[in-house]
Amino acid sequence: MSVYPRVFVTRLSDTVDDSILHEFFSRWVSVRWARLAREPDGTSKNYGFVEGETEQDAKTALELDQYELHGRRIIVRPAKTK
Repeated sequence: MSVYPRVFVTRLSDTVDDSILHEFFSRWVSVRWARLAREPDGTSKNYGFVEGETEQDAKTALELDQYELHGRRIIVRPAKTK
C-alpha cells in the first residue's frame, strides 16, 4: 500500500507555529515542509500539515500520534489527496 508523504496534524496548541511544528517532526523524519492552517486574521486553526521526503517519513510521522507537543497530545492522520 502506497502512503502519500503528507500527514494531517490536529489538536495543536495556540503556541505552536510553522517552525515549531517543523522542528518537532524533524526529530524523527526528513521534513520537506510544515504549515499551519490559519484564519483570515492570521490566528492558528490549531491544525496543519507536514510533508516528508519519502513514504517512510509519512509512516514514521503517523507513529507520532498522541505524542505531546506544547502540553497537548496531538493527533496525526494521513492527509487526504485532492
